[in-house]
Amino acid sequence: MYNQEENSKQESSKKNKSNETSSRKQPLNKGIPKKREH
Repeated sequence: MYNQEENSKQESSKKNKSNETSSRKQPLNKGIPKKREH
């Protein structure tokens, strides 16, 4: 049972990390073309 808890903890932290990176990358990608257009 302890292993399962550990696994779900790792999975959720992995999901959080990928979510953070994708939401961090999106604004960056949106901001770069805008700056180039200016």
